[in-house]
Amino acid sequence: MITGDVSHSPIHTIHPEWNIALDIDKEAAAESRARFFSDLAESGTPMAAGHYYRPGFGRIVADSGRLRFEPLPVSVID
Repeated sequence: MITGDVSHSPIHTIHPEWNIALDIDKEAAAESRARFFSDLAESGTPMAAGHYYRPGFGRIVADSGRLRFEPLPVSVID
């Protein structure tokens, strides 16, 4: 799943209510992020987050009842 502008930092997985200046409807943005991350965690669908520091490819996982971003391993091919 490509995240687009849903999230600009992995911290959003822990605090979806932390908005950025570009979130015009802050309440709707927070609700959308929370639902988006919950759905990804439940389905196990990998995500590509262009705004995250490399690697921006990973999964949302539940860890002690909280969601967090877990980067996928990256390999360099010579």
